[in-house]
Amino acid sequence: GLNHLVVACDSSCSVTDAEAVLMLSSLLDVAEKYQCSVTYIPCDTRVILEGVSFFESDEYPDDASGFVFPGRGGTRFDPVFKYVEDNIDDIDALIYFTDGHCRWPKDVPDYPVLWGITDASMLKRVEWGESVHVIPS
Repeated sequence: GLNHLVVACDSSCSVTDAEAVLMLSSLLDVAEKYQCSVTYIPCDTRVILEGVSFFESDEYPDDASGFVFPGRGGTRFDPVFKYVEDNIDDIDALIYFTDGHCRWPKDVPDYPVLWGITDASMLKRVEWGESVHVIPS
């Protein structure tokens, strides 16, 4: 099972408000399914530190409005992986929700990564990790 899941969300300007809600709702679905602690990391070209949050398995927000979704600049994936490397020791896996409009990081981390991609046309660009198309239910 999972003890600590890190969930990153692309908060760049190419992510629509509907996609943001979809990403955050998906985060809650995954967290509740696995009943693990979650570190939430919003990122555009940088990790948005004021939005980083840690939740124990019994304290998730009730819905997507319980998350800060700042940023809305460009897109870079690397800052999330650097943040995890520098700040989180007990990661079991990372899920990165994104529309996929960005260059792929070259360095592959030593923990499992799942890319939750909202733009189906970007699925073919995934260079490493696993990917899934995230669509509204």
